[in-house]
Parts: sequence; C-alpha cells; structure tokens
Amino acid sequence: SDGKLTDELVIEVPDNENWIQAQLLKKTRLEGADKEKKEDCGLQIQKKTVKATQKQSSSEKEEDAPVQDIKTQVLRELATGFKVEEKLKIEVSEANATIGDKEKKKLLGDLENLEEGTTEESYARVPVESFGAALLRGMGWNKEADKEREETKPRASLLGLGAKPLSQLSRRSK
Repeated sequence: SDGKLTDELVIEVPDNENWIQAQLLKKTRLEGADKEKKEDCGLQIQKKTVKATQKQSSSEKEEDAPVQDIKTQVLRELATGFKVEEKLKIEVSEANATIGDKEKKKLLGDLENLEEGTTEESYARVPVESFGAALLRGMGWNKEADKEREETKPRASLLGLGAKPLSQLSRRSK
C-alpha cells in the first residue's frame, strides 16, 4: 500500500504457432506412411478382389440416390423454410487446411477474445520503466540467470580481433 508492487509484473506473451515445424511434421508423417506401404524386398503379389461387380451395383444405387436426395431436400426446404445449401457447407479439416486458413482461424479466435479497449487506468497500472522487463519476464527471462553471464570487456581502441594489448606484449618480452 506504499505504492510499490510486492510481486514483479509479468506480461504473458502467447506462443506463436510454428508453421514450419508443422509442415515438417506433416511431411515426415506422409513419408512414414509411404514406407509402411512399400515392401522393398521379397516376392510381391498384388491381391485382386472382385469389386467390379459391387461397384456396378452400387453405382446404380448412387444414381437413384441423388434424385431422391434432391427431392427430399426440396421438400425439407419447403416445409422448414430454410435453404439446405447453408447446411451443406464443407468445413476445411485441420489436416488439409493451408497456412492461410489456420492463420485466419487463429485471427478470428483472437478477435473474439480481444478486450474491449484500453483505458487510461490500464496504462497507469503499468509503469513505463518496468514495461520492458515485465514483457521479457513473460517471455521467460530470469534476472538471476542474467547476472551469471560473463561480463564482456570492451576492446581497446584501434585493437583488432585477435591482437593482444601492448601491456601483455611488453610483459612477455622482459
């Protein structure tokens, strides 16, 4: 209550979806499926089945089915007063979705979860001096781990890479 925060402020940053790794994972899955199907050695015999007669009989049924479906769709549309076409929209599955589809879906989700707006109180709640550190803490930065890092020493002026300062050279020559 003296104006200081007892806990350090952390601004959480959502993870980005790594679409490159998703493509590589999809590619390895497809390659793995191809390897399972192929037999590289030994006698390979193709199994033939009698599906031709089944396909002919099912194709005759399928020709009648669309006619019945159209009739039932028209009757449903007249009875309920809605268009069946609206219900027949094809959803893009996650496996076949392009990067643009995934990004669009994510954007729409973000827009739904978006806060109404920022106010002066929300800006006043986060001091300008601690904003950068709070954002870094949200990304996983640790102040104690940063202290353990070795301090870099600036190079003397006009001293190139790999060159030793004159003071070290004069000590060795004595």
